[in-house]
Amino acid sequence: MKNKKSIFKGIAMITQIGISIMVPVFLCLFIGKWLDSLFHTSFITILFLFLGFAAAFRNVYLMTRTFYANDQKREHEEWERMHNMGLERRQYVSEEERRKKEMHDTFEQWKSKREQAEKKENEKRNV
Repeated sequence: MKNKKSIFKGIAMITQIGISIMVPVFLCLFIGKWLDSLFHTSFITILFLFLGFAAAFRNVYLMTRTFYANDQKREHEEWERMHNMGLERRQYVSEEERRKKEMHDTFEQWKSKREQAEKKENEKRNV
């Protein structure tokens, strides 16, 4: 059901984009032609056509920005969750490294005490 909902949402978005492009372009084209015929010029149509394209792409930008705002929010939350998991893992790894270092230090202390004891024992035997 969720997949169908996203398909319909995508189709609605494509339709809205098409309408958002066509309406300003054709509206400005017709206004430009009307003004050209009114003032007996030929450049106003081109100016209004560019104005229509600018308005159309502005509309598409605003529409897609709001359309994908929820997706961006969800992606950001997922990134934060993954980042926090990485921090927790790094804390775990640093804790694990600290334990290993403590074990290594303890072993080294035991080893040096053993060597000292063996050295004393050897001295006693040699005396």
